[in-house]
Amino acid sequence: MDYISGLELRAGDVLAASRLGGIYEHYAVYIGGGRIIHYAAESGDFAGRISIHEADYDAFERGTTAVCALDFPDAQGRFAGPVLHGHVPATALNEALFFDVIRDSLYHLYTPAETVARARSRLGEEKYSLPFNNCEHFAVWCKTGVHESHQVNRWATLVGKLIASAQKG
Repeated sequence: MDYISGLELRAGDVLAASRLGGIYEHYAVYIGGGRIIHYAAESGDFAGRISIHEADYDAFERGTTAVCALDFPDAQGRFAGPVLHGHVPATALNEALFFDVIRDSLYHLYTPAETVARARSRLGEEKYSLPFNNCEHFAVWCKTGVHESHQVNRWATLVGKLIASAQKG
């Protein structure tokens, strides 16, 4: 276990960093030794060529208002082991996402070593798409096998409500 910026981090943790005062979150997989793997540009989240690459935790944390590690529930909705300082339940971000996925049996909780191996298996990938293949899709997939982004779902729901409201008005 590593202690970085007041967080207790383990290899295989999925990290969420709040950006621009909470407008969006950036996600990464912690691989140990102060290193992460994430889907981003070399010089920031979106500035330049975007790829899955390894970086220092410090680069991930830069420009962040808050960072937490997510704890994912098992197939029965239970959280395994002690919750560490700085860890929050993944369901705190979007309860419906994770429990609907669990109910649909698409969810598998990979071990920390498997999570890191899955992240490493995609190093160099350059198929970034904000709505379909972003940093959250990548990090959640590494841990659970589910290719999902609660942020995209949240924005799509909001846009749908705005369109429906405009059509009524």
